[in-house]
Amino acid sequence: MASSEYLRGLQQGDGEPYSITDYARRFGPKSPQNANLKSWLTPLDPFFPLNWEHERLDDSYKVVGGYQRNELFLFTTRELKDLDAVCDRPLKKSTLTPGIIPLLRRDRWEDRPSTAWLRTDSIPIRGDPLGGKWQSSNDRVWNVLKPIVTLASRFIMSSKNLPWFDALLLGPRHPVIQDRYPPGAKIQKEFHTFHPREGPWTAEREREVEAERDRVFLGLMNEMDFMFSYFYSHQNARDNDPPNHDPNYPVKKWGDPLGVTTVNAWEMVVKKVPGAKWRVQTFINVEALEALFFDYDDLSGSEAAALRFRCATTIAHEVMHAIGYYQSLHRLGVRLFTNNREGYYADEQMAELGWSWQWAMHGGIDSKRPSNHRSRRILTQFAELQFPSFTSKSHAASGQAVLIDPPIHNWSDFHPIGVQFLEDVHNQDFWDLMVRSFGGRILQYHTIKEGTRIFYQPGSYKPFTIIKRDRLDPVSHDPYENDEALMMRTMQDVKTRMTHTPAEKKLMAFVTEIAESAKTGKAFWERMEAQVRTVRDIIQVLVQSKMNSSSGVHRDWGFMTTAVREVVELLVVAATNHERMVAFALERQQKHHGVDDIAAKGALLAWNRGTRGFNRDVLEKFGKKFKEGELGRKLNVSYNILEKCQALLFAPSQKGVKSNYPKEQKEFDTLMKTAEAIHFNQDFEGGRQMCLKLLSDRYIGSFVKSAAKLLMANCEAGNAGGVENLTLPLRHKCWKAAEQGLKRIVWLHEEISRISDAWQQLFEEYIRWGKSLVAKFTIVAAAVLPQGVEHMEDVQLTNSDARRIGKVESRKRTRREIEDLVDDAMEDVVYTDLEEWQWAASRRQYKKMKLVSENPGNVPHE
Repeated sequence: MASSEYLRGLQQGDGEPYSITDYARRFGPKSPQNANLKSWLTPLDPFFPLNWEHERLDDSYKVVGGYQRNELFLFTTRELKDLDAVCDRPLKKSTLTPGIIPLLRRDRWEDRPSTAWLRTDSIPIRGDPLGGKWQSSNDRVWNVLKPIVTLASRFIMSSKNLPWFDALLLGPRHPVIQDRYPPGAKIQKEFHTFHPREGPWTAEREREVEAERDRVFLGLMNEMDFMFSYFYSHQNARDNDPPNHDPNYPVKKWGDPLGVTTVNAWEMVVKKVPGAKWRVQTFINVEALEALFFDYDDLSGSEAAALRFRCATTIAHEVMHAIGYYQSLHRLGVRLFTNNREGYYADEQMAELGWSWQWAMHGGIDSKRPSNHRSRRILTQFAELQFPSFTSKSHAASGQAVLIDPPIHNWSDFHPIGVQFLEDVHNQDFWDLMVRSFGGRILQYHTIKEGTRIFYQPGSYKPFTIIKRDRLDPVSHDPYENDEALMMRTMQDVKTRMTHTPAEKKLMAFVTEIAESAKTGKAFWERMEAQVRTVRDIIQVLVQSKMNSSSGVHRDWGFMTTAVREVVELLVVAATNHERMVAFALERQQKHHGVDDIAAKGALLAWNRGTRGFNRDVLEKFGKKFKEGELGRKLNVSYNILEKCQALLFAPSQKGVKSNYPKEQKEFDTLMKTAEAIHFNQDFEGGRQMCLKLLSDRYIGSFVKSAAKLLMANCEAGNAGGVENLTLPLRHKCWKAAEQGLKRIVWLHEEISRISDAWQQLFEEYIRWGKSLVAKFTIVAAAVLPQGVEHMEDVQLTNSDARRIGKVESRKRTRREIEDLVDDAMEDVVYTDLEEWQWAASRRQYKKMKLVSENPGNVPHE
């Protein structure tokens, strides 16, 4: 069911229904008149060129991103999602213990209209196929209200330890100081300020506040028949049925507030009904409850919690206004009650009890986004940390001046409210531990450090003219140029001064996008396949050009060009940024009591996988000499960071256990199938082909590749009928592959075991088997020595022994000579490439020449 009335039944001119996106269904489309109904609030991936050939950002991304920043206080939906401030994820179920204060119980909610109001029937539930009405006797209505009033009861009862609440109930009241009024203000006798009582805060003082609160609530129920009712925006549930249905009766329609608390002025002042008494009633805007009532399919747990929080805060807000009415009735009396005016708290410049309480209780005034009135759905919430603020003063009660001392700043700070806070306020432990320990300002402890400061034109008023908007430094909370903007600007400045070729510039642009996309997910690599192919071709051209140069392959690739160096540096930056995002995701998971955010982790793993593949591309394209140079080592560091991040985000599942991350699990499933084919089915040729497939996939992690090397070596031995049947070159090749695989697995085990124990069993199994495999392939000296050559320990001969032995020829060799012979034989086995073999032959010749020239000691010459 759509969340807005006008979205229902929309059709195009040809009778076909409009295409409505999920976000447009929740928040309303930006342009309802267009056939393609989109909200423009759907999270975007970071900017990257969709049309690579033209080397420019897609205009739609610029426009939509700009729209989102305009609507969301300089944040994009993607940024807010990364900060866990978008209400679209599931939450743990509420653990609040049942408990509703008498003032909010079911019998205080309207079931039939009161005779005090010009309304003859209950409010129908708009769009209800059952034709229900907003009545407390309607179980469906109460099931929606019950968790809300339970939470509102927590807010109200926890207010007892606020100095603000002490001031409202028991504090002294004073006339407003004349100098605080603006020039020309109409001053009334009832204008006053209220203040906390003097003295320290004690348990006795808190009990006094509790007692006064209960007395006032009892008076509201018994003396003023305090009740709750319902209304829809732009209606007046108090007076929407004028006397005798007179169309000329001046019914003042309300706008779209969340709640309204009012008194029966028509009954008491206009009609003057005999025997009537002053009553107070709160009307709650039920548009905010529709999504909960109808239980929309697209309603997430966090958005439902946000709607309940917002409505519960509204109820508590309106209760403060009701307290003000009750106090005025006793302070002024029945005859002068119409002179009721709310007080100003301490130095505050506005007399608005509801918002003043919110600021005291939460440390900020919450506001939903998007702010359009076409939908009550919540994408995200921000806390405005100033009260009164430049914009909130426009909501001051008519007839009550906004004071000028102290002056109200022409700027306001807005900070996203994390979804974790919504989960916390529905957790009983939070109330028992945090609120009981720290008291008020609970929301202030949960706002996200990132924020925005908006400066307004002094003197502007509805609409307010914005001078500028600045993001806030999360440490100093002052405006600053954020890191991403600074990095992007710096990169642009560098690129404008560079003299790279067009191909190098294209390569640089692509890798810059990788560095800037470290906070994104799979969409980056899914949409960049064409660009990846182009970049591979560019790298190949650079390599071939270098090969054809006069210096050829002997030149150090690490110092080839500035472009290559910058490519490597940006890939290292990307890995580092990714590492930070992984740490943030895990910290957030810990705060969520271990609840796994599958979507967030899946996005990070997809980015990790794509970047690891590109990293391998760069290493392989530039060749062996590049790997051994300075930049090659840096790129290896980058790759190792990505490997560790993958291990933090994902742990392989055992056979038969479904994984939440199937793309990551797939390579481990393939590895298990390969091992089964080799060990159990003895299908060595099939296993060999499966190993080759794993080794050739650039996206496969190094654990699986290393394990595949071990399995590949085992296949070779199996095909030959045993290790002893392998030729020496092939046996050494298998030994080298197995040793490389084992070394990498051992290194991974040491690194990953420090941060995660989820891989422990897998590591232990392969390390134990790998060691035994390497031992089998190890070639002993006897296998490579000439026939008849024996091994002996070094022997020290005396001069007399040497003279006596004379020129007797011996086939015995010292340990050093044996090792040299083995080295020579193994070098013949290892180097199969012509150039490398020639280099090895020159090295052997040098060693032999050096051995002949050495002093043979006391052994006589032949």
